[in-house]
Amino acid sequence: MAELRQLLVEKKALLPVHRGDLSPRQLKKVIRSLMFLKTKFDGLGRFEKIKARLVANGKQQDRTLYPDTYSPTVALQSVLMCLTVAAAEGRRVCAIDIGGAYLNADRDSKEGEEVIMELEPSLVRILAMVAPQIKPYVDEKGRVLVKLTKAMYGTLDAAKIWFEKLTGVLLQLGYTPNKVDPCVFNKMIDGKQCTILVYVDDLLVMCEHAHVLDELVQQLGDAFDGDVKSSQDKDLSYLGMHLKVEQGRITVSMVAYLTGVLEEYGVSGTVTTPATANLFTLSSTARALTAKEAKEFHTMVAKLLYLAKRARVDILLAVSFLTTRVKAPTSDDAAKLQRVMKYLNGTREHVLVLSPSDISVLESYIDASFACHPDGKGHTGLVVMLGGCTVMCMSSKQKLVTRDSTESELVGLSDKLISAIQCYDFLHEQGVQCGVPVVHQDNTSTITLATKGGGKYRTKYMRVRQAYVQEHHQDGSVVIQYLPTGKMLADMLTKPLQGALFKYLARRVTGQ
Repeated sequence: MAELRQLLVEKKALLPVHRGDLSPRQLKKVIRSLMFLKTKFDGLGRFEKIKARLVANGKQQDRTLYPDTYSPTVALQSVLMCLTVAAAEGRRVCAIDIGGAYLNADRDSKEGEEVIMELEPSLVRILAMVAPQIKPYVDEKGRVLVKLTKAMYGTLDAAKIWFEKLTGVLLQLGYTPNKVDPCVFNKMIDGKQCTILVYVDDLLVMCEHAHVLDELVQQLGDAFDGDVKSSQDKDLSYLGMHLKVEQGRITVSMVAYLTGVLEEYGVSGTVTTPATANLFTLSSTARALTAKEAKEFHTMVAKLLYLAKRARVDILLAVSFLTTRVKAPTSDDAAKLQRVMKYLNGTREHVLVLSPSDISVLESYIDASFACHPDGKGHTGLVVMLGGCTVMCMSSKQKLVTRDSTESELVGLSDKLISAIQCYDFLHEQGVQCGVPVVHQDNTSTITLATKGGGKYRTKYMRVRQAYVQEHHQDGSVVIQYLPTGKMLADMLTKPLQGALFKYLARRVTGQ
């Protein structure tokens, strides 16, 4: 009832129309509506509300009328880099949520298709209780047709319309977007930078001055009819993450989310590492999972990937491999997934700590494992650290087969080098004066190829990769340095390490 009241009465997003007033062409394009109910929790696992959402079935729209539906969201590495800078500079952090976000953005039928939606009889009966004025529009079957006047959830261009609305407001307030990540906005106020991160309707704001945060909340409230909630607590929830803000230190955790997953699947027992040494080995005798088991396997891997990308990079390698098995999983894959769950069960309280020492130091660790996958392809790992804090991690299967470990390392280096450079460019746009990014590599022959050229004959594709890395090294975009394998942090993202070495690298990467 609250959702329908908001749509028809408060936001006036639905304009009732008589079926007889529509042309045959308009009636042919009518789309359906869907109502979803969800129990919502914050990043700390606290119950927020049972949320209802009326959504248009955008699948029934003509996609040719919407050539551009692009709507970006802030990159996770941008969030972690900004949090690291905030910890170093002692900034205050504020989480802002704009209620009914899309419904604040007007739909202009001149620029796109006129969208007419049908409400089901069950919804119409509820709607009539909160808005009796709808009754004259009800047809003989109990349905109602409404014209959408706002960026309704589910329509193809809704996200784009909302993003343009929100960014337009921020631009009017004097904020300018970062050229590398257009979802990060900055403004200098009283000599201090105020940074806003945008992920749809969730904003994370960082500034040293408390009055700047209060003023921004007020300005956004004025722009969006007062439907703006904010929190400046030491414990914040953002994008499913629990952020604990302390002096010079911010911890990122998802303990509540992890606990819910473990309880849902009834996990018991613990192990000391997320994967055994035979992670990449496929069993020839394992049975294929049933359709129900395969679906549950896929769902579980997706949930763990969500966790690994944010706060638990120590399971990223194992989860990365399991994502390659979701199309045809076996009982062996299920056992590997169960091991990851048992490891998480014994390490529920592990968090990602952002406690920077010197944010002028940007370092990257790139490593590769040669021919570890059954099809002969290798695996690449990347760790990017700002001031000693992990701001980006990647673990992915290589896309081509290499002939030796040197070539495998070169492929990994050429693939992930751009990520290190992008982090530097982002920080430069943020006004952070960090030095040229240092890329650590543990293969001396790969370093020679990348810095001096030469080497034995390779295909033109490998020569292009070599030339790409060499060019960036020569023009000073990066500095490639040798690092012994025992200190290579990305090693834990390419090989299923065991024992003390895994624990050492995991502690270094997570900052614990």
